[in-house]
Amino acid sequence: MAYTEKDKREHIRELQHYLRYLAFHNEVPMVIPDGIYGKETKSAVMDFQKKHGILPTGDTDNETWEKIVYEYNLIAPYYRPPDRVAPFSDSSAIIKHGDSGDTVFIIQIMLDTVSKNANSVPRINIDGFYGDRTENAIKKYQSLSGLSPTGETDIKTWNMLSKSYNSLR
Repeated sequence: MAYTEKDKREHIRELQHYLRYLAFHNEVPMVIPDGIYGKETKSAVMDFQKKHGILPTGDTDNETWEKIVYEYNLIAPYYRPPDRVAPFSDSSAIIKHGDSGDTVFIIQIMLDTVSKNANSVPRINIDGFYGDRTENAIKKYQSLSGLSPTGETDIKTWNMLSKSYNSLR
């Protein structure tokens, strides 16, 4: 399989993506990821090379590439969204009356936040036990959200509740 012009542009765009984030830390001038290795990209690479003790040619050789990737990986966690919590073992899981544990705590915390902003959702205790009060609050939330009021937290209820919760954060 031949290395195509499209492949080349994607690799340049990836380099520019790294450079763009490095620019936020004053490592290099800002570069717009356009897939073209023009004078702005060359200048940013050259500035990067100077700051990191690499011969400033403006070309992205292996040494420069590896150092750019290394520096990017040091700062990337600050720009990525936080990892999501996935408490359901699979999409068919249902949390219901009598259940307890971490997932119930999370449901109750989300319900509590929603109830502070939607008076029609009753306040509950956050105790990790899916009892009558949690079940009734879920039923009320489901009714208000256009879901079938089963009182059980299935994936549809979870997704709707988490969207409501996230919108209030």
